Amino acid sequence: MRLVVEKPGPATGLPRLSSNEGNYLFSIESLQAAPITGKYLTLLLLVAGIAAYVLGWVLLARQRFAQGRVWQGALLVLVPLLLFRAVLLYLGLPFSLLEIGLFDPRVYAASLLSPSLGDLLLNALLLLVMAWYALLLFRRYKLRRFALNVHGSGRQRRPDLLLAMGRRV
Repeated sequence: MRLVVEKPGPATGLPRLSSNEGNYLFSIESLQAAPITGKYLTLLLLVAGIAAYVLGWVLLARQRFAQGRVWQGALLVLVPLLLFRAVLLYLGLPFSLLEIGLFDPRVYAASLLSPSLGDLLLNALLLLVMAWYALLLFRRYKLRRFALNVHGSGRQRRPDLLLAMGRRV
């Protein structure tokens, strides 16, 4: 920031602070090129912390998967991620820490769950992870084969589940 005492011309676009009588007092000029300049270290630490948090839960979940406890493994990833996302939304992070345009609610403020485009992206990534683990559970318990082996009145029926999956049998 720089304090400008001389009267700027109309082409500079600097905000002008005036007295009650209308006399020019001073202007303030920002010296940073972009609002994120100088905040790269904070952004890097935030991303590294989130990555370490997620990686820790994923490693614990992989151990449970290797032990055959599939439900526990899936819950060890999904529940902490859902709680973490809820805390991020409650605290207004990451926008309250780093004013990045992607997380600016002035650009896109649809709802409480998606106050910005960046939050919408994080929510979509969380839903993608949830769908991935649902697919793992679906494959583990062989629900497709179970649905194919449903018999009724001496012939094999095609349940609506298979149609919903988009498969033609």
